[in-house]
Amino acid sequence: MTDLQDALLARVQIERRQFDDAHNTLTQLLHATESAGRGWTALQAQMLQAMAFEAQGEYVEALSAIKRVLSCAAPEGYLRLFIDEGKPLRSLIEDVRSSISDSRLLTYVEQILSAYPDVASMSPSEILDRPSELIDSLSARELEVLRLIAEGGSNQSIADALVISVGTVKSHINRILGKLDARNRTEAVAHARTLGLL
Repeated sequence: MTDLQDALLARVQIERRQFDDAHNTLTQLLHATESAGRGWTALQAQMLQAMAFEAQGEYVEALSAIKRVLSCAAPEGYLRLFIDEGKPLRSLIEDVRSSISDSRLLTYVEQILSAYPDVASMSPSEILDRPSELIDSLSARELEVLRLIAEGGSNQSIADALVISVGTVKSHINRILGKLDARNRTEAVAHARTLGLL
């Protein structure tokens, strides 16, 4: 399998609550990427480990794991790595912030948190005034899913088209709804058209 396939498999396993399998997949991915010097993918694997720990209720391990990821990512100044994961990861980063004493790491964490668009607190006119922020906040995959939704695709047909699980499609849709401040798919498409995303 490729790194991308392993990461996708781990996401599916986390979504299906197959935590032992997810941790095994991520441990193998982490070992392969670290030994080959693929830093970005190694960070992504560690981030997914943190999310798996949180999903299974192992909160202390989740905070410890995300703190390690933040420490490793800080020298490179990565933002997209965290922002693309949306609100769940943002909550985890907010929770770990209070345990960080290193001023440089704390500055980096604040930079990440400030880069998250706070769409939920924006009025419709503010959203229209700041479309570029919203466009940037949607990942490439979320934009693909959004386009397929606009074409009338069901969760299954979107999953088939993108070769991902239905659970992953649902996760993308939930993030899209949150980022577009929409209650359902129809409203998300309407907001996206208004913003020029479609």
